[in-house]
Amino acid sequence: PDVFFYILGNPELNNALELELDEAAREYLETVPHTSGFINSHENTITGENVFGIFQKAFLADGTPLFLIKEYRTLEIAQQFPLNFFDYTGYSYLVDQDGVIMVRPRLRRNGYTDNLLDMISPELNSPQLIQLFRSRLQEGRSGWHRFANQETEFVLCYEPLSPDSQWLLVSVVPEEVINRQTTSILEKTMLFSGSLVLIILIIAAVFSGSRRSEEKAHTQELKQALAA
Repeated sequence: PDVFFYILGNPELNNALELELDEAAREYLETVPHTSGFINSHENTITGENVFGIFQKAFLADGTPLFLIKEYRTLEIAQQFPLNFFDYTGYSYLVDQDGVIMVRPRLRRNGYTDNLLDMISPELNSPQLIQLFRSRLQEGRSGWHRFANQETEFVLCYEPLSPDSQWLLVSVVPEEVINRQTTSILEKTMLFSGSLVLIILIIAAVFSGSRRSEEKAHTQELKQALAA
């Protein structure tokens, strides 16, 4: 199963109950200060698969601490959720607060890297901006920045998965794609605005003509009344 119980600090009881947990997850849970959160992507020492997990700490009736762990296979998550967009020119990652990539797009054109920060060229970008991005990831904040590498300029948009999450969703969009989208939006807006102005002018002309006809008829009635 992908859901596990693990009793903290009691390997004998875990063995007696046949509660098996891979070493990387066990070592992390033995020292983690949080009562809930993520277990970062790692190779499961039992199955050999690349996995990550979420955990929740609880207590038995006698006060014995334990963890409930839900494990996810990284490859399955990447296959189930679309992390590419804009016809595969944009893509998203799930990263931890140090920029380490936990889940990556199944199809990507940006090459392979273990850390998102490696995508940012230190020669082509301001050290202050890189440090700002790094600190915002570590603080779990949301925002966006424009960076450049040897191939193109791109925008990084980042958002924590939840207020207390240690993971963030980071989307990478080439700036030329944004410019094309912006131009398309402006063209559609101008077309809509022009159509709207034309409609207003037609309505105004119809209303004005109708009003003039009413005024002419009313004037004729007044002339007839005065003559009478």
